[in-house]
Amino acid sequence: MLRFQKSSEMIKYQFLAFLFILACTPAPKQATSEQLSGWESWKVDRMEELKSKEGFLNLAGLYWLQDGEHSFGSDSSNAVIFPVDFPAKSGVFKVEAGVVSISEVAEGILIDSTSQEEGLVFDLSQEVSKEMTYGNYVWYIIERVGNVGIRLKDLDHPMLAADPDIHFYEYNPDLVVEAIFKPYLPKKKLTIDNVLGHRFEMEIEGQLQFQFQGKNYSLEPLDDVDFFVIFSDETSAIETYGSGRYLHVPLPGPDGKTTIDFNRAYNPPCAFTDFATCLIPPSENRLDFRVDGGELDFHME
Repeated sequence: MLRFQKSSEMIKYQFLAFLFILACTPAPKQATSEQLSGWESWKVDRMEELKSKEGFLNLAGLYWLQDGEHSFGSDSSNAVIFPVDFPAKSGVFKVEAGVVSISEVAEGILIDSTSQEEGLVFDLSQEVSKEMTYGNYVWYIIERVGNVGIRLKDLDHPMLAADPDIHFYEYNPDLVVEAIFKPYLPKKKLTIDNVLGHRFEMEIEGQLQFQFQGKNYSLEPLDDVDFFVIFSDETSAIETYGSGRYLHVPLPGPDGKTTIDFNRAYNPPCAFTDFATCLIPPSENRLDFRVDGGELDFHME
């Protein structure tokens, strides 16, 4: 009988302790209607951007060019072989110290919407970057750390017709965190690599500092119209894209405060195509917690 009473008392104390812990545990955050509607609008905008002319679902080729002359067209004898829809001999690119010109242009190819046989198409120092078109194809020159290449787009790309299904985590209000921007004086040099092994040294203005689950964290943002963050986390290469994801953060107010909404994390272009030159998160932006919000990894069905 005494043993039974002790057992009953122990159960009672354990139950009271459980109630105490339950009472002290903060209730899960609930997403506001404004957060949810804003997130839904963001997802719609994201899909429209991906499928737009400026998006990355239409990439059809990436051809790096060394100094010298490079013939291009659909014929296999060309230095640069374009899709079969192109004329056999479409023209010749000449590269000299990063400056690119074109000559022997085939009929039907337009340069900045104008028919011409030759001309300068790229000179970074003079801010010259012309768009070339043929039928449903668009191409132009890109530059990455002194390397120049042709980026080819197909505005009738099968990826656009397939209307790819992008999957997202459920909205998680716990992933909306307040951050403080701490400027660097002087500015800091940040080294970032891309998937091709190119290395960039970028100057950044400061650091975003925030707390998550009681721990202090920071991110190193790049400057743009807003802050651009390249990060990885504990979901990377498991549920989300292998090398990490991208995120935009509003610029801080006069008090230095801003808000990071990890629910708006999205895949880099390399998740959708082999013809992109995505930046890889620097070591400073590799988070040791799960960001189970935003875009999941993409798999073409």
